[in-house]
Amino acid sequence: MNVNIKDMEDKKYIQLIGNLDGNSSNDVTEQVLDILNENNNIVIDMGKCPYVSSAGLRSLLTIGKTIKLKSGHMNIINLSEDVKEIMEITGFSGIFKGFED
Repeated sequence: MNVNIKDMEDKKYIQLIGNLDGNSSNDVTEQVLDILNENNNIVIDMGKCPYVSSAGLRSLLTIGKTIKLKSGHMNIINLSEDVKEIMEITGFSGIFKGFED
């Protein structure tokens, strides 16, 4: 998985490219948590992330909880239909407000 991080006005823009799974989730979590000291408002673009495993969901949950503790905000955008369905079935769509198409 590749993680591209860019500054975007008052937010950090994070593009995930590849599968968010057991092989990549720890690295993604670590990279995103490292930038939270700079800015606690992030946008995660998952348009090029075709698959999310339970480890990937745990990664998003860890990031989301950390942002909430820091009074930040996280939007997840450009979910594929398959990933959106996973989020809805597992109840994550209710946890993460701000899904955008």
